Amino acid sequence: MLQPQLKLVLGSPANANLAGREVRELQQDYPVETNGLIVTVPLGFQSDGASIPKSCQWLVGHPFETDFRAAALVHDWLYYTHLARNMTRGKLVPITRENADDCLLDLLAQNGVGWIRRQSIYRAVRLAGGGHWDNDAEDKRYLARFAAQITESERDPTIYGLRSA
Repeated sequence: MLQPQLKLVLGSPANANLAGREVRELQQDYPVETNGLIVTVPLGFQSDGASIPKSCQWLVGHPFETDFRAAALVHDWLYYTHLARNMTRGKLVPITRENADDCLLDLLAQNGVGWIRRQSIYRAVRLAGGGHWDNDAEDKRYLARFAAQITESERDPTIYGLRSA
């Protein structure tokens, strides 16, 4: 499955944990296949891009750089929901942090990110991403508000792995 064109616009953070960061809002559902899973990031989801410290951006790149922004967006979504659709059974299944990080690595490869850069990003996420896996109270409030927003737009939040509002 080819990844669709990613349409993001500058947005204002709806999640207080993203306050002070540059965020982009997804302008359409974004489905991708990775590692035997189908992940659909919903219209309206906000992402702060790849979590690259400013001091390292000269080496790795800007958080919304074209060749890894889609991978970062999907990875952010997986860190929020901890769910993806199994390609064989078609059902949403729980995933581990390692599964989410492996999806990031696969999507970076699909987008043509070179081996050294891809491994550097992956290893940094494996080393430093653990503190972001468990959703805190603000993340949970954001997900509840986002599920309500999806419901208000007459879509079903459960197809994205969210509870009905």
